[in-house]
Amino acid sequence: MDETSTRESPSATLRLAMKANGSFSGLSGLGLILAAGRLGPALGVDRWVLIVIGVLLVMFAASLWRSATRVRVEPAEGRVAVWADGGWVVGSAVVVAAGPLTPWGNQLVGVVAVIVLAFAVWQHLGVRKLTDAARAPRSTG
Repeated sequence: MDETSTRESPSATLRLAMKANGSFSGLSGLGLILAAGRLGPALGVDRWVLIVIGVLLVMFAASLWRSATRVRVEPAEGRVAVWADGGWVVGSAVVVAAGPLTPWGNQLVGVVAVIVLAFAVWQHLGVRKLTDAARAPRSTG
């Protein structure tokens, strides 16, 4: 067995992180869409807000999966995902600080923000791994 067959592809970390993020985002979006009528009052927001967020999450999930399953993963698309997740985390903090949600809504938004932050960090590490591999000198053998 040669050395390269045992090494993980430089894009594997980013691909896996984007697929996991896409799965979480897609399932969360579908959950918000399907349960908006029940979740709205429990969270302290109108059901239409949850439906719009759910649709946007499903679209984001599709974008992540499309990027992660391409023949060549683009680091720029990984960076966009990191920035989008960072925006979600900051937006979550603003919503919680503004106080329109119920206490349970604040807790749920906080937990989801921590999960999204973890995806952002994981994707960032994947982008770094991919770009570091692209910059590494190629050995000739």
